[in-house]
Amino acid sequence: MNKILFLKNYFLIILLFFLLFINKVFCKNIELIHVDSVQKNEKFLFLIGKIHLKYNEYHIFCDKAIYYKKINKFYGYGKVKLISKKSKIFSKKIEYISRPSSILRFSGRSKLYQKNTKLFAHTINFFLKKKLFQAINHVIFYHNNIKLKTNILEYDLKSKKLFYKNGAFINYNKLNIYSKKGIFYENKKKVELKDGVKIFDKNYIIYSNAIEYSFQKKIINFYTTCIIKKENNKNNLDSSNNFISSKKMSFFLQKKRFIFRENYKIYYNGKVFIGNFLIFDQKKRQISFNHLSLINKNNKKEKFYLLFKKGFGIFDLNKKFLFLKEEPNIDIKYKKSSVSIHADVIKIYVKKNFSYLIHILSVKNFILNKYIKVKCKLLIFDSSKKKIKLFGNPVILIKNEKFDGKNFSIDLSNLIIN
Repeated sequence: MNKILFLKNYFLIILLFFLLFINKVFCKNIELIHVDSVQKNEKFLFLIGKIHLKYNEYHIFCDKAIYYKKINKFYGYGKVKLISKKSKIFSKKIEYISRPSSILRFSGRSKLYQKNTKLFAHTINFFLKKKLFQAINHVIFYHNNIKLKTNILEYDLKSKKLFYKNGAFINYNKLNIYSKKGIFYENKKKVELKDGVKIFDKNYIIYSNAIEYSFQKKIINFYTTCIIKKENNKNNLDSSNNFISSKKMSFFLQKKRFIFRENYKIYYNGKVFIGNFLIFDQKKRQISFNHLSLINKNNKKEKFYLLFKKGFGIFDLNKKFLFLKEEPNIDIKYKKSSVSIHADVIKIYVKKNFSYLIHILSVKNFILNKYIKVKCKLLIFDSSKKKIKLFGNPVILIKNEKFDGKNFSIDLSNLIIN
């Protein structure tokens, strides 16, 4: 009986010393905590059954492992997992490479789990010294309501930044976004996207080269020229030739509202409107603005153009007309004729051939070529006919000579008043 106890104790002592020996000659910086059985030769160590390794705060588990002594490499197989306080990684294979930098490589349907975060990829490289995760091939990343797909994704544990450089598709709050480069700032709760940015929603596509997305405020700020475009629509007025561009823009996601702050342009059925401040309400399909003028596609003033100097305007995309209020001022120019109008309300209807039918109510001031002045209750201007009609007992002053009547018409082509 004493011999049996002696042999058991002797065997345990030998096994303990053997494990300690293995720990000393095993992978540098990696500690062997447990293994069921060990086989060795001059080149390899074979570990079998319930393998438990430790590297700093990271615990590694697998079923089988091979350690190459000369090159200091370790391969693990089976149900591989890495566990720390904040992360868990699961895969079919694990590889430790000491040179040129310490890397743990997980491959074969690799999965990483953190709080509110999931990452799936074929391969996950963990650069131990740099504290950097790198996911490669068929990468899918989930964080809260974000879903990201790419081929290479990296996460810096020190700076808490997630970034990609080879293109990615992002899905967030029913928006689909593509960009070539992107950086997620975990602490600041924002993302910066660059190069070939495209934002797809149900109705429009937005193009830009640099945007910043704040998750807390739910605002997308565009820092380079951006374009909003609606494509593949049967309605001619919303065709691919009609879009809005701006140097700077903000998109409020909850309100579905765009705000253009600098040098915007509206391309609409062959014409171009320009201005400095505009709000596009996607829900109401309305465009609101303070200043707006019409130019041609070559950025030159046309022989005929409109300029809205003052007043708040609404462009209704459903009814297809402009509504100006708050005592707007507009200029109408055609060839040598110049008209300046100040009124209470102005309505501009857009025709199929992009001519205008303008209704102006309560004309307070109407000046034609500086020497003709008009006051009336209603003015109608048809741009296709180049004629202005005056209603409601209009009064005309031509070089201080007064003319009044029930109705008048002015032909801008020949400057004839009837």
